[in-house]
Amino acid sequence: MMSNDNKARESGFSLSLAVVDVIPILLFLLMGSLAAKKIDSPLLLIASIICVLAGMMKVIWKILLAAGKGDRHLLPVLFRIFMPAGFALIIAALLRQSKKTAALIAGMSAFPSLIFLILGTAGMAAMLIFAFKIDRKNVRGNWLEEYTNIFMQGMFLICILLA
Repeated sequence: MMSNDNKARESGFSLSLAVVDVIPILLFLLMGSLAAKKIDSPLLLIASIICVLAGMMKVIWKILLAAGKGDRHLLPVLFRIFMPAGFALIIAALLRQSKKTAALIAGMSAFPSLIFLILGTAGMAAMLIFAFKIDRKNVRGNWLEEYTNIFMQGMFLICILLA
């Protein structure tokens, strides 16, 4: 039987990797808060917070693995429930404020925001590729995903700031 310490090493989740995983979550919270303010949508803010809580469940799971405290199977399950629910609410909030959402999208599609929108979209495409190509146990791959996620969230945040 494999010890919890060995499971953490096998998973590729070090404590530093888990802590770095908080950065894109905080960037997402800033982005969601700013977008919610721009389109005057408390629902968008609530939806963003739900996604952030889901992301934090994943971070806590990684921290527990890295600390050798074992695999808490409930945390990834809750992540897989709350993250899609949060994104569904984000879509509902954006559709509910369709005119303001259209104005925000127009701002995001104009120069200079467009540059950051393109860069963020490229980061999102890379994340999609990583989901299929990177072995979850590969430590280097996990770090690459984290750096790409930070880049992507940062680019989208700048895009919304400039919109």
